[in-house]
Amino acid sequence: MTDQFQRNRVVIGDKAQESLFHKKVIVFGVGGVGAALIETLARMGIENITIVDYDVVDITNINRQIIAFHDTIGMKKVDVSESNLKRINPNIKVKKIYEKLSLDNIEDFNLKDYDYIADCIDTISAKIALCEYAYKNNINIISSMGAGNRLNPTDVSITDIYKTSYCPLARVMRRELKKRGVKKLKVVSSKEVVKVKSMQKENIRKSVPGSVSFMPPVFGLMMASEIIKDMI
Repeated sequence: MTDQFQRNRVVIGDKAQESLFHKKVIVFGVGGVGAALIETLARMGIENITIVDYDVVDITNINRQIIAFHDTIGMKKVDVSESNLKRINPNIKVKKIYEKLSLDNIEDFNLKDYDYIADCIDTISAKIALCEYAYKNNINIISSMGAGNRLNPTDVSITDIYKTSYCPLARVMRRELKKRGVKKLKVVSSKEVVKVKSMQKENIRKSVPGSVSFMPPVFGLMMASEIIKDMI
């Protein structure tokens, strides 16, 4: 029987394809990395996806986020993402959580119910809390390191957090996770040496990295690939 997953079946087989329909994945952050990730999971046939994000689409997202258009500016990212996923597969079950993850509310997400966690969060404290929780509860997780200020997709790879290099975010993560006894973490990371300085965002003290259209989606696609391969 011909269906929209026919080409998938040629590569992974009928049994693996059928199994993906029943897998449950939760994705934290549906911006440049996360939005590309969830659409790829949907196109592979995963029909149970929870998306967590507390942000809305901004005009500065248009250069790299596949949910960002002039007519989606101001909309919740989880709402735009849900609409896109249902256009890909009307049978998909999308759970939207418009909330910010923290150490205080992490139990509320029922993470043990999922086959895989995808961490596409920008906030370091939330990333650390999520990765530590997954490690100590033996839940499959993959985490995105920094895609900002980079131009070379060929320098991006899947590796362990303790084997990363030239990534300021990964450096902080390594240090903090080591303190917490986390001995391993699968990540997507770039070894490209960052030469571009971050810009100073107006009225905000912290600096904001630049980003181009193709790098965050590369991170998301590689994360999706690893999730799919692990689950089949």
